[in-house]
Amino acid sequence: RRADAAPLALICTPSCPPPRLSRDTCSRYDGGMSTEAALLRAIRDCPDDDTPRLVYADLVEENGDAARGEFIRVQVALARTPETDPARNALEDREHELLAENESRWLGVPPDTDGLLFWRFARGFVEEVSATPSFMLNEGSDLCAANPVRRWRVGSSQSDMAEDLIEAGRRGWFARLEALDLSGWFQAIGEMERFLTRSDFERLRELDLTSRPGLDDLPGILERFPFNSQLKVLRLDGTYEY
Repeated sequence: RRADAAPLALICTPSCPPPRLSRDTCSRYDGGMSTEAALLRAIRDCPDDDTPRLVYADLVEENGDAARGEFIRVQVALARTPETDPARNALEDREHELLAENESRWLGVPPDTDGLLFWRFARGFVEEVSATPSFMLNEGSDLCAANPVRRWRVGSSQSDMAEDLIEAGRRGWFARLEALDLSGWFQAIGEMERFLTRSDFERLRELDLTSRPGLDDLPGILERFPFNSQLKVLRLDGTYEY
């Protein structure tokens, strides 16, 4: 992007905070599920709440995966510890050790899977991915079922089609995304009209269209964008104001 191009911020009324879950209610989040499945659903549905994550850490430790439980607790502790606190050093060292030994297993899909470009763990689970739509429609669906993925940086490959992105916008995991980065996608803004106006952006708060051509088409698309009132940040090139 150009050096003189500043991102635009659209400030809206914040959404209500997610419900707090007790350790007891987490374990019975859905009576028809196993405890593990119910906890994973609680983690996906209430991504800001540490309680189901810590209960899940206890569960996996009791089931023999002490490293997984420890990793969740370490990352939760890091998220709660100020950057200037000396206690972060030991926590970060342990975080790196645990990831070095177990990251591929915890990711849940082969790290070298076609279309998977980047991922980031936060508070014990994958929170951000950079991947192509074709990956997200296949292996990525399993990754999103086991993790509260909140940010998707959309990648492009020669095998990806516009319809792949449209199909991704219909999936259940897509509705849980809070940030979507389309700066690396190959289509112009006008060509993404169907995707932008018909996808399920239930939780979307940030949209990045940096470097996408066709800025003149954006005002009309935003008028038909059903979730524009909930956006907090819209990143663009140039000096367009909304």
